[in-house]
Amino acid sequence: MEEKSLKVYDTEKTFFSKITNTLNKILAPGKMGLNSMIISMKRNNVLKNYENYIQNEKSSDRKGMLLKKYEESYSLYLEAIDKNVIENIYKKVKNNTATEFEKNALSKYYMVIHIKDNDYTEYKYKKQKFLLELDNENIEVLGKEKLIKRYNEFYCDKMESLYKNIIKQYSVKLAENLTDKEKNEVYDKIFFTLDEYITSILPKKMEKDPTKEIYVEIKDEYDKYKHRCARQCTRRYRRIVSPLPRGVLPRKIQSCRDAPSNRIPHEGQSLREGRKALTMRFVFRA
Repeated sequence: MEEKSLKVYDTEKTFFSKITNTLNKILAPGKMGLNSMIISMKRNNVLKNYENYIQNEKSSDRKGMLLKKYEESYSLYLEAIDKNVIENIYKKVKNNTATEFEKNALSKYYMVIHIKDNDYTEYKYKKQKFLLELDNENIEVLGKEKLIKRYNEFYCDKMESLYKNIIKQYSVKLAENLTDKEKNEVYDKIFFTLDEYITSILPKKMEKDPTKEIYVEIKDEYDKYKHRCARQCTRRYRRIVSPLPRGVLPRKIQSCRDAPSNRIPHEGQSLREGRKALTMRFVFRA
C-alpha cells in the first residue's frame, strides 16, 4: 500500500503569505504603518512643491501658482502628521505600548492644544512648529542622509518663519497694558523661543551659509546676553550668600564666594534691554 505524506510548505515564501505580511505591516500601527506611509508621501509632495517654488521664486508668471500649490501640500502634510498623533500615538499611549519618545510627543501635543483657548494665533504657529519638529526627529532616526539634507532646506526655512511669527506675537503683547511681572513673563517667553531657535535652527542655517553676517550677529548678541545673565545670577548669589557666617557653608561654596573672579563690576545694559536688542535683531533683520 502506497504511503501518503503531507507536504510542508514554507508559508513565508508563498505568494499569498507575502501579500498578507505586507498588508499587516502597512495596516499595523507603528513606524511601518499606514499613517507613516501617508506622511512620507505628503512629505515628498511638499518638498517637491517647495523646491519648485524656490527655483521659480523670481518668475512673476508662475510664482503665485507655485506658492498656492506649495501651501496646499504643506497643509495636507501637517494634517497627516496630526492624524498620526491622534490615531496612532494616542492609542499606543492609551494601551501602554508607547515608547518614551511617543509619550513625550503626546504630552507636548496637549501642551500646545492648551494654548488654543487663550491665544489662537500663538497656538496656530506653535502647532505647526511641533508637528514639523516631530517629523524631523523621525527623519533623523531613519538616518537617510539624502532625505535629511533635502528636508533640512525646507525645515530650516519654515521653522525660521514660525519662530519669527511666534516672537512677533509675543512682541504685540508687550504693547498691551501689562504689569512689570506680566512683561517679564512675556520677555521670558521671547528669550526661551530665541534660545530654542539659536540652539536648534541657527546652527543648521550657519552650516549652509557660515559667512552670512546676520546669523553671526544674532549668535554674538545671544552670547553677550547669556554672559550678562550669568553675571547677574552670580551677583544675586553673592547677595544671598555673603551675609551668612563662614562656618555655615561647605568649603567649596565658601571658596567660590570669596574668589576674586566673583567680584563682578556692574553691567551697564540691563537684561531687559539686552533681550529687546536680541529680539529686534532676530525679528526685523534675520
